[in-house]
Amino acid sequence: MTNGFNRLSDANLLTRSTGIVAAMTGNTDLPTPLPTLAVVQDCIDDYAAALNKAQGGSVYDRAAKNAKRKELIALLHNLGNYVLFTAPGAMNWWQNPRALISQRGLQPLPQ
Repeated sequence: MTNGFNRLSDANLLTRSTGIVAAMTGNTDLPTPLPTLAVVQDCIDDYAAALNKAQGGSVYDRAAKNAKRKELIALLHNLGNYVLFTAPGAMNWWQNPRALISQRGLQPLPQ
């Protein structure tokens, strides 16, 4: 299964990841996410700062942004695994993963 994070533009990755944290915050079906939402939010904040610095910045600024992007995507992958195996009905996620994503208030990425 793929999630498409690598195909998103920098701005869309920022928007998508912020939306994921917002949708999961306070969700009683997902009580103890791993990684924690605080860790993911910190990474989002770091990525946003690196993204702003990279715009018109040096080659090193762009490399730092790309490193933060990879870190954020890795955390989102881990968070996605947590959701898939923890959410109610998770045992059947493989039958319709897009429906599980939609149930969590998110829009699945286009295939």
